[in-house]
Amino acid sequence: MSAKEQDKLKRGRIEAGILIGAIIGIAIFGLIIGTLLDQVVLWLIITGVAGAAVGLLIALNLNKKDKRVE
Repeated sequence: MSAKEQDKLKRGRIEAGILIGAIIGIAIFGLIIGTLLDQVVLWLIITGVAGAAVGLLIALNLNKKDKRVE
């Protein structure tokens, strides 16, 4: 695999990690906590950002582990 292909794969994983983390954060935690506390919009924003950060960390960690020699 060329360096360009590896860079594309790495970038795709990071973007997917951010997107999945944000969706999970908003869909599950944001709606539940926001509904319970009657501040849905605030908690959707907070959990969306937190979920995206967690997704980014997971994606970066996966990319670190993928540094195998072919």
